[in-house]
Amino acid sequence: MVKRLLGLHYRLQSKNKLLTDQLRVAYAKLKEDMEAVAMAQRCLLAEPYKEIGRLRFASCLLPSALVSGDMYNYLKLPDGSVAFYMVDVAGHGVRAALMSVTLNHLLDEAAFLSGADGGPPRPDLVVADLNRRFTRADGEMLDYFTMVCGVVNPAGDSMTFCQAGHPSPILIQAGQPAELIGDGGFPVGVMAHEDYTAVTVPLPRGSRIILHSDGTTECAHPDGTHFGQDRLHALLEKAKDRPLNALEPLLYETLTAWQGGERFEDDVSVLAFEVAIRD
Repeated sequence: MVKRLLGLHYRLQSKNKLLTDQLRVAYAKLKEDMEAVAMAQRCLLAEPYKEIGRLRFASCLLPSALVSGDMYNYLKLPDGSVAFYMVDVAGHGVRAALMSVTLNHLLDEAAFLSGADGGPPRPDLVVADLNRRFTRADGEMLDYFTMVCGVVNPAGDSMTFCQAGHPSPILIQAGQPAELIGDGGFPVGVMAHEDYTAVTVPLPRGSRIILHSDGTTECAHPDGTHFGQDRLHALLEKAKDRPLNALEPLLYETLTAWQGGERFEDDVSVLAFEVAIRD
């Protein structure tokens, strides 16, 4: 009886070791695949800093995990205007990341030019087209996302944009407090036949536009207090005399100090651009 029990014990130990080894190999493979997805996703993001005509762009992503549901980009269009967008897919992990990659491929030059009929690009039509693609006729909700997309005109002195449930862009101008612009809008992929509108604002020389995900303002202090819009505005006003590409280290330093650690609960992304004071 004792020998039988000991034999059973050893066999169970052997099986447990085999299962543990198999799980370890599977986890290592999964981690390797996730790292490959993360690397591919990072490659699709806009360059961290770039000058296009009289515009200077800077961007950063502080992900909550290896992969992110945030995506942003900017691109010069044939007429000399510059298109840009920021997307925040609901949820986290691989599913949100794959959706963000899909949107990166859809939001190309052709997307901004379609429907313009030879006139200026229409960001509201870009958003409306995505809403048609991702809203089911039977009303069942699939993945949804918030976004801001816009176009700076060829002269670089005005911006037309459409907001779809995403945090409002922030306008920074010399001698004035930070200002929220936009009308809110509704997330993409939630309601069919949703009407989206575009807003046009002037861009004086030296002005800055800041797009950010809600992970920025919702970054939580250990006591649960969110970083919030007012603190973000104060941070941006503090940084307005610094080079645009100094924003990323300042943002990282401020948010990690605020939350008391380097691991973010939600993706934090920022896409900013400024109009040069002189050519």
